[in-house]
Amino acid sequence: MIEDVARPILGFLIMFIPGLLLIDRGIWMLKGNAKGWYFGRHRYAGFVYGQIPMGIGVIWVALAAIPNSQAITDLLLYTGVFFVIVGIVFALIKPFFLKPAWLRWLEERYGGMMPILKDEARKMGLELWQSKMQTQADIEAWAEEVLQKHSKMRQEQRLKKRTS
Repeated sequence: MIEDVARPILGFLIMFIPGLLLIDRGIWMLKGNAKGWYFGRHRYAGFVYGQIPMGIGVIWVALAAIPNSQAITDLLLYTGVFFVIVGIVFALIKPFFLKPAWLRWLEERYGGMMPILKDEARKMGLELWQSKMQTQADIEAWAEEVLQKHSKMRQEQRLKKRTS
């Protein structure tokens, strides 16, 4: 009898806790933490955009472990799978509303320079770059520094072409 009650609760907790952790981490990153992940090139870099919907999906799947009604279980399970799929799609398309304010600001201000900014951050090392980008002022100063550096390089390249 106890096993009949414990098994659904254990199944629920095994899925519910990771779902909460995904949502928590997604919100934490959306608030401006772990900035380096947004510039990562690795296969999992886009996952930052899928964490919140995937966490919601995992919680729905966890809820499916509780009821005894097959219809309710199926509804909860399909809803959970839907959210997980939405999370995968978001990881691929990187929707604007799941970007942190600092990244939206960079894209609005330096849209055409974003590939250069990302490349500069990667050259510095994303962990080191991330440790230096603690405030909006840090990000603004860094972006202006990169802009100045590349403007100067372009001018030098133009002068070389003219003199050649």
